[in-house]
Amino acid sequence: MKLSEAFDLYEKYITIKGQSDRTVEHCRYVKNRLIEVTGDIKLSKLSLNDIHKWKTAMAMGNEVKI
Repeated sequence: MKLSEAFDLYEKYITIKGQSDRTVEHCRYVKNRLIEVTGDIKLSKLSLNDIHKWKTAMAMGNEVKI
């Protein structure tokens, strides 16, 4: 399963659970930023290094292509 597929399933889940629109929007934002940094890779290929790169990009608050 790719990152986008996992996030899409999670978004459906939180929508069904009645989470706020803001929470759903945040989920989309996180999905887009993670995929921007790592590419739409399979979950099994996601590494701690990928997460570190993503966290750095989030902290910088700007687009980072790695």
